[in-house]
Amino acid sequence: MSSQTRCRYTARSWRALIVCVLVITLAAACSAPTTASSAAPASTLSPLPTYTAYPTYTPAPTVAVTVQQTVPVTVVVIVTATLPAATATPTAAPAAKTYTTQQVIDAFKVAGLDAGNPRPMIRDDYGPAPMMATDATIFELTSLGPDSQGMRHGRVMAFANAADLAITKAYYVTLGKNSALLFSWVYDEANILVQINGDLPQAKAVKYQAALAALTK
Repeated sequence: MSSQTRCRYTARSWRALIVCVLVITLAAACSAPTTASSAAPASTLSPLPTYTAYPTYTPAPTVAVTVQQTVPVTVVVIVTATLPAATATPTAAPAAKTYTTQQVIDAFKVAGLDAGNPRPMIRDDYGPAPMMATDATIFELTSLGPDSQGMRHGRVMAFANAADLAITKAYYVTLGKNSALLFSWVYDEANILVQINGDLPQAKAVKYQAALAALTK
């Protein structure tokens, strides 16, 4: 082997040796902490702290607050006096004027009408008619003369109230409506009712009505 070749071999051997030494050194360095760690006594680990949950949040209760404020108020009271309305002193209505049967007979005579032999009526003079008059006079119609039942008449009656007068008037009017034989002329003014035999012509009968109206107007 030549010297050159031997030199190349020797150089390679040294390089390989150096590499081996480096590898061993590195391996020793890496294994050193593990060994130390394994040789060291095991350290005691502290337990983790126990977890304590935070308390549940409870909202504060709502409190209603009523604020009362007293406000001074000035009240003005206005008093007005109402005077009672003047009331007129009631005036009594004048009493309806009343007439007597004699006043009516006199009015007939003044008017020139037939009113002979007047006299107060008695019960028989009423016949079936209501006997409600307070003053009653019967007179003769001499111009007609008597009929089969006697002298024909007229009657003048005064009443205390309108109700009695109306009842008596209705009696004579109803008789004439129910029978022509019982018809008579009937007139009234104020408190006076005049009933005249129906045989008297109407032209003469209305003169009695006019005389009565003239007296009581």
